[in-house]
Amino acid sequence: MKLYILLCFFCLPFQGLLAQLSVEAVQANQKYRVTMVNGEQYEGQVIRDDDIALVLQTKYAKILLKAENIESVNLVGYKGSLDFPNLHHNRYYLFTPSKSIGHFEGYYQNIYLVGNIFGVGISKHLTITGGFEIVNLIMGTPVGYLNSRLGFSIGKSSNSFAGGIIVVNNADNDTYVVPYASLTLGSNDASVSFALGLYNDLEDNLNTAINVSGIQRISQKLSLVSENYIFPNNRTVDRTDNALSVFGLHGIRIFKRKNSYDIGVATLFEDRVFFRNRFVAFPYLSYSRVF
Repeated sequence: MKLYILLCFFCLPFQGLLAQLSVEAVQANQKYRVTMVNGEQYEGQVIRDDDIALVLQTKYAKILLKAENIESVNLVGYKGSLDFPNLHHNRYYLFTPSKSIGHFEGYYQNIYLVGNIFGVGISKHLTITGGFEIVNLIMGTPVGYLNSRLGFSIGKSSNSFAGGIIVVNNADNDTYVVPYASLTLGSNDASVSFALGLYNDLEDNLNTAINVSGIQRISQKLSLVSENYIFPNNRTVDRTDNALSVFGLHGIRIFKRKNSYDIGVATLFEDRVFFRNRFVAFPYLSYSRVF
């Protein structure tokens, strides 16, 4: 019963989201500036975009541009129902959607003043994110992670899938390598992501990690965010027991065009085998800026 109530709490920010998942993203109505390697520029709406070519509907005609000759594609105008597009769609709280950030676009995120995360799009499909915690770094017990991901769009829709590898190092100098696959459904203003990863614990047992995350923009400058990590058979934090462990981040994002502030609550639930269950909650605060 406790787990059922907890999972229902996780689903609250997803209300009103599923009805939007079949709707095309706002990008279909946006104007882009395409810059070629030789410096030429074209403006219009993107009709098709894949690994071979980009088809652009300009004011006068449709033009086909070879992908290998494109230097960058940047948003010019926004024609959605809100005043400006959501530029903070490239992450939930920590986890990132399947869609690539964009060529040489990225973000910086600071958590509790001591956690630092950077994300950048290396190419059209490759995104690299990573972070470290400064206090443990100074103490000589570095905590950090690196996430390398390849993301691809699904047809002409705004949905996407990705595959990647996360490498995590904790304060005890334990290193975890987590290959994973993810699926993201929805648009930049409303999306839900599902991910499945595999990792070996300290006793070299193969375990599964599941992520379910979602974001829902509810006004010009406010979004609801929920991010959940489920470990069906995880070693508990104090390493005394095995348990179904669920770590979650839930709250709001207040944002402008470039800056955002995440305010929420972090939760840890452990359904232990041999000892009493554990539930812990504490505040979560972070700041980020896109570039």
